[in-house]
Amino acid sequence: MAFVAQSQPRVDRPFFQTSTDEPMLAELSSNLRADLVLPNRGDTLTVSFSTQAKSNGDRETRIEITSSTPLACSVQEAGRLLWHYITRQDASSHEPDFNINQLQSSKKAQTPYDRRCVAHLFIQNGQLDAPHYVKALGVYRKYEDKNRVHLVAQARWLVPADGLEFVDKHWTVIEPSPAEPEHSCIVRTYYLIEVKSPGMGFTHQQESTRNLVMRAITEKSRQILQLMQNTFLDQVVESSMLSS
Repeated sequence: MAFVAQSQPRVDRPFFQTSTDEPMLAELSSNLRADLVLPNRGDTLTVSFSTQAKSNGDRETRIEITSSTPLACSVQEAGRLLWHYITRQDASSHEPDFNINQLQSSKKAQTPYDRRCVAHLFIQNGQLDAPHYVKALGVYRKYEDKNRVHLVAQARWLVPADGLEFVDKHWTVIEPSPAEPEHSCIVRTYYLIEVKSPGMGFTHQQESTRNLVMRAITEKSRQILQLMQNTFLDQVVESSMLSS
């Protein structure tokens, strides 16, 4: 949800129904869990980033992104960098595919470690016959203790014109490095997006829109996560140079 952090107001906004936003945000928030067990990191301390599509038949229904970033800084410092990246207002540049029409922050449950927001946007590219209006509802929360930081996020993407709904989930875990736990750490991220089945199966039009919208969201999320990884690496290198 980082790329819905900055709005571009327009005078031609459609009429938005907001009466269900808070209950949906509350439901998403209640499902945030920090106990996901990420795959064992083993002894590998290299920077990695990968994307994998999982299919049901010949259609993509789930896409996963994973990354690992070893850093020469403490868990606490990396946690501060992570939260600053997630919450800063200019966390993303606007791409042509994502035209944000309206952004609003939930007035409830806004704490130093808990955020909720709703974005109204249009997804458009050369493969879609027309811009598709999407409402995205997102929640994210940071948990931290002495030796570990978790960021947990979840978003629901609604495409009302096509009766489609996507759900994405994001976990970032920052843990001490086994080599030098007080002065180095490992940041691991797991992200997935999947489409919810309408129950009666997808029509041909729904399948076409589903695949195009899912790929657009995935590509934007992949860019945001790669930028987050680069931000970690750049900030730590800069801090090391200033302290040397």
